Amino acid sequence: MIETTGIPAGPAQTVEPDSIGFSGGQRIHDSGAEGIAWRVASGVVRFDLIEATEGEPVFAGLALDGDIVGAEALLFGRYSYRATALTDCELSPWPGGALADSDSLLQALTLANHRAARVVALRSGQAIERVRRLIRMLLPQAPAAPRAEIPPLRDIAEITALTVETVSRILSGLRRKKVLEPEQQRRGRGRKSCRVSLDLLAAI
Repeated sequence: MIETTGIPAGPAQTVEPDSIGFSGGQRIHDSGAEGIAWRVASGVVRFDLIEATEGEPVFAGLALDGDIVGAEALLFGRYSYRATALTDCELSPWPGGALADSDSLLQALTLANHRAARVVALRSGQAIERVRRLIRMLLPQAPAAPRAEIPPLRDIAEITALTVETVSRILSGLRRKKVLEPEQQRRGRGRKSCRVSLDLLAAI
């Protein structure tokens, strides 16, 4: 799961006046906390449901570019899920300074339903196909030079419902085949920035 030890309680940095930057692995908000809704400007956010009986987090979904984080707080006043930056993220307040119109709300709902279907697909099918789908989701939109921030093995395993050993074996195979070419280690938390060969990835 995402490491949170030593991560500051507040945002990592301000990107622009109305946007907040979070480093990969940093907590955005906890389940039950009060707050506002956010739109993902860039990066990937992981949601976890906290089980009331044991307090253990259970993977509940992902939010990518354009998705809304914490929309339930607008209705109920509190967040239903724990949200953590799976990769470096930039979030902006939503719906901003004015109430969202019906078209904006409908677009957000449609996008959320589409994303939920893609997340479900990450947990079914052959193991290598699950990892391939996740890598595609981690790629920025229309990248000039495709790069993906690869999360720690345990996060990938929980998202794809695979074992850490299986994920490790698949990623090693992708590196051998030059599908992934690591660029650098990410601050000792198991995150790596990798160049991605889209042609080779599609051929898997």
